[in-house]
Amino acid sequence: MALLLGAACAVEMCKPSLAWALTTMAAAQSQDLGYHRYQTFQNDDDEERVSKVHLFWMIYMFDKQLSLRLGRASAIQDWDMSLPLLAATPTPAAHALGSSEMMIYWIKIAKVQGQTYEKLFSPAAFLRSPEERTRTAIDLVNAMNQAWYERGEASMLNFTPSMREDNASRRKIYSMASPNDTEVPSKRKRTAAQQPLGASLPPDEYIQGSFERVEDVFFHSNVVMHYSTCALIQRAVTTDNVTFTQECLEYSRAALIAHERCNAQFNTGGNEELWAGYIHWSILQAPFTPFIVVFCNAIQKSDAKDLESLQHFVASLESCRTVSEGANKLYKMCHLFLQVAKLYIQAKRNDARSQPQTMNQPAPNNIYTTTDGTQVDLNYMTQFDPYLSALGLVPNSAWPMASFNDTPTISTAMETFGNTQSATTQVLDPFGTGYSSDVMPQNSVQDWFSGSRYLMNLMEAGDDMQMPDLHDFDIQL
Repeated sequence: MALLLGAACAVEMCKPSLAWALTTMAAAQSQDLGYHRYQTFQNDDDEERVSKVHLFWMIYMFDKQLSLRLGRASAIQDWDMSLPLLAATPTPAAHALGSSEMMIYWIKIAKVQGQTYEKLFSPAAFLRSPEERTRTAIDLVNAMNQAWYERGEASMLNFTPSMREDNASRRKIYSMASPNDTEVPSKRKRTAAQQPLGASLPPDEYIQGSFERVEDVFFHSNVVMHYSTCALIQRAVTTDNVTFTQECLEYSRAALIAHERCNAQFNTGGNEELWAGYIHWSILQAPFTPFIVVFCNAIQKSDAKDLESLQHFVASLESCRTVSEGANKLYKMCHLFLQVAKLYIQAKRNDARSQPQTMNQPAPNNIYTTTDGTQVDLNYMTQFDPYLSALGLVPNSAWPMASFNDTPTISTAMETFGNTQSATTQVLDPFGTGYSSDVMPQNSVQDWFSGSRYLMNLMEAGDDMQMPDLHDFDIQL
């Protein structure tokens, strides 16, 4: 229990590597004690059994989520467990194990997250055929959707059998609604009770309202995690760095919409602690995929709506800059992405107007003047190159700035990455194994996944790498 609590504190401190170290130790000890085998609990009384089962499943959830977050193999393997998944229906056995519908939902999501890394993003997964990977992705997305539909009206506040029975009676009402189409729990309960928002409440109902706000935060976190994980799964079936399936794009946009819903409700005065908890447990723990996918699509298609979504997302993070070092780093990186997106979109629009000389003939000292008169120091902006290179974005021919790659505004880092990428793709692999005698296997999606993990690891508190801070710099389109 101490190791698990330590891992939770590490997440709050934005130290996922420390959380992983503590979780793996907890996983090893729990398996040494046999908590992953149902036979271990046969002679335990109900209270002790409930305690052990809850502890193991919490370790399991941390293990699977951090595995995908950090790109590392799980410490707990599903095939090595005989502990059954807690029943979704309120059976006597489920009650004896102390199960709750919310915990069941989290376990199902953790299981999918573990399989996502193992079957789609681990080194061995990239040796599978595209057809196999596509079938796996479809199955995992279906599992995510099924878990959400079975979740129904699951609540963190289902403490008593009567509350669970009341939940079951309402399950069918919400079972087929998509996450973003489902109302937050507090609003559903107010509607059911015909309680007007803002009405004076007696003390017991006020306390209940406080619990409901916490429940709403969990709800928003679940929705963001659902869409982010689905977007990452769909990302696995694409073949290059900046081409995405329509499903991947839709899930990514939905994740940003879900975040905006939480932002509207909790990024307000008096909710600072709830908002900070949401940022640490949802945004900094969820896959970074949605923001990157929408960022790439905004540049490729000059999509104004996607750019607006990015702007809203970045603006929502500004209030968290003082919450933790990790939250501040997340804001700085996303703000950097946003400014680069604006710069690239403006350059693409200039090119469409047959004015490529605007970029090909920069002012002295590489000062680029945007259409609104803003002067951009391109030498300063190229500090962003390592982050683009980490995602494998720069050398792709679909990148809109490719036509400008002979100008002095493109840094040596970009050119080096491009040359390395093109050289490795020329090596033949006659046996089709994905390996060759000269280089390690090259896969653009694998490079992208590794790069995205690298970017997320920069959010870790205590990391000495400094990112350019463009907080006071904003390109206007």
